[in-house]
Amino acid sequence: MWKARPTGQVTIFAEKDHLVDIEFVELFGLSDVRWLNEKLILMLVWWGRMAATDLIFDVEREKIISSWSVTDGTLAYRQYLESCPIHGCRCIKKK
Repeated sequence: MWKARPTGQVTIFAEKDHLVDIEFVELFGLSDVRWLNEKLILMLVWWGRMAATDLIFDVEREKIISSWSVTDGTLAYRQYLESCPIHGCRCIKKK
């Protein structure tokens, strides 16, 4: 079956007898995967151009211990700037 979005995978070697694979499906992108300290990994998983999830993975316990939604406002801010000629609307008087 054809999928519209790719999958992504993070493979973790934590000096154990096995590797830990975390697989993401229907993914837009995976960025900022990095160690926070000796036992925690931060991952930023993009589901679309504006929607993402930050995840913190505990390597010792082999589970996600924290997650929160992210909304990137860059695109909306750029659209706002394009609609306003001088870094804001003419309807708002600046002194």
